[in-house]
Amino acid sequence: MKISRDAIKGDAISRAFTEAMTRKGYTQEQLAGKIEERTGRRPAQSTISNWTRGTKIPSTQMLPVVLEALDLSWADIGVTVSAERKAATGAPLEAARGARPTGKEPVLSELDVVAIPRMARASAGSGYNNSDHPEVEGYDIYPLEEIRRLTHINPKDLRAITVVGDSMEPEILANSTVIYVPTHEIGDHGLYVFAIDDTLLIKKIQRYTAGALEIIPINQTYSREMLIPVRDADEPNMYRSEKTGLVAQFRVVGRVVFYMKAA
Repeated sequence: MKISRDAIKGDAISRAFTEAMTRKGYTQEQLAGKIEERTGRRPAQSTISNWTRGTKIPSTQMLPVVLEALDLSWADIGVTVSAERKAATGAPLEAARGARPTGKEPVLSELDVVAIPRMARASAGSGYNNSDHPEVEGYDIYPLEEIRRLTHINPKDLRAITVVGDSMEPEILANSTVIYVPTHEIGDHGLYVFAIDDTLLIKKIQRYTAGALEIIPINQTYSREMLIPVRDADEPNMYRSEKTGLVAQFRVVGRVVFYMKAA
């Protein structure tokens, strides 16, 4: 099954919000009041200022509320539902084009789609330094029921991330997207998003007795790497690589629950 993707970006939100506020004659305080009427919570003026400047994006819970308050559609912020997606899901998603959200649900249930936060990138190669990237790059739009069926997880708990590098090819192509559920633990053998110091990676991980972890690429040009826990380290979760001899901090970010396999 093929799922197409739309990214909600800060510049599109900034432009749409600013134009709508001008059209309606709303100040930032007035918009905050409209949001409070719908949710019972009043966002700070600095939060609305960040939205209008494009430096931050509303959460998946807040975004439908703001769109309704400003009388905007998803199409106004660059979200479209393609015929390709309709064919993939069998759902009448074409009717969602230009529809108005209600703001009553944390996911976009009335449009049959869900907005999953897309985090900064993870490497499927030698490493991708994530320190210079924002925590959330945007939102990706997916068919709601298909995501539920494929992941068996509440969509509001999911995150998406772009894969950089080729160590997981030919199964996961570079620049493709995987969907993961945040976790801080390694369970069974599987595909994980994790950090070694400040570098985000995505690879298969096998856990062994005594806490050892084997990092497993799919691309045969990359070698496996065994990480051995350092018991007497000053910092928690420190591991020594048997391949390089270097010691670094290991942190689990999430377990991958869905990705498109390369054809």
